[in-house]
Amino acid sequence: MTMIAIPNSVNPYRGNVQGKANEPITVAGLLDRAKKGLGSDYGAAVPDWSLDRIYDRLEHNAPRIAIIGGSSDHPAHILDHETVYKAALTIWNKGGIPFYFSTPVLCDGTAQNNMGMSYSLQSRNVIAEVVVNQMEAHSYHAAFVIQGCDKQPLGVLSGLALLDRLRRYRGEHHVFATFSPSHVLKGGTIPDDVKAGLAELAAKAEFAGHPDIAADIRDAVSYILQCSSNTTFQGVLERAVEYGLLSDVEHKDFEKLLAISTCDAKGGICA
Repeated sequence: MTMIAIPNSVNPYRGNVQGKANEPITVAGLLDRAKKGLGSDYGAAVPDWSLDRIYDRLEHNAPRIAIIGGSSDHPAHILDHETVYKAALTIWNKGGIPFYFSTPVLCDGTAQNNMGMSYSLQSRNVIAEVVVNQMEAHSYHAAFVIQGCDKQPLGVLSGLALLDRLRRYRGEHHVFATFSPSHVLKGGTIPDDVKAGLAELAAKAEFAGHPDIAADIRDAVSYILQCSSNTTFQGVLERAVEYGLLSDVEHKDFEKLLAISTCDAKGGICA
């Protein structure tokens, strides 16, 4: 394969021996994990990412591409690793040098109605700063971004756009990027026994002269179960407790059963 090079006179890995001493093991480690993680999906080819080959690509100014993931405490990113592995192997096989780092990603649903909302919009600035900091610190040319919720891709894009302007101002090669969308989070399913209990509560509310509560319960049941519809249930169930239709213990039982049925184990972006 003809070695690909970024047409740029600036290559800190050519002039600084420390980077070429430190980074090959991070690239090899990422590619080794990718091969192991993908297993039979990887194929039977013998890996060719020896440390000396990685060194040669760094010396030659091959495209250094950062795969940017999110944080595994966000539902959109709990299965990032498979995407990271496939991206890393593809980048290497196309002649580039793959690296990986991740950013913090705030979940708006988790932050709702608590102190977390004070950090929601500010989190985009944090993500942008993290991206600029890491891309500059390790002199990456490009990014393959695994998208999360609405704050994270905007933050990453803002950081990359700023970095591109900075690089062009310095006369260096422009920053390029690809955004890979995460899959959409599948809505949960209300268990049949919970549906039956909610139907019974609606009938009880109607009989007690609270048709508004009955209507709201039936309306909430008609939607896909997700964190936002859980909030709808929370509001109507609190009203049911207030009117003596439901005990605090029964409310908490409903809340628990709905909560643990909400998110699919594969995660993804809320739609």
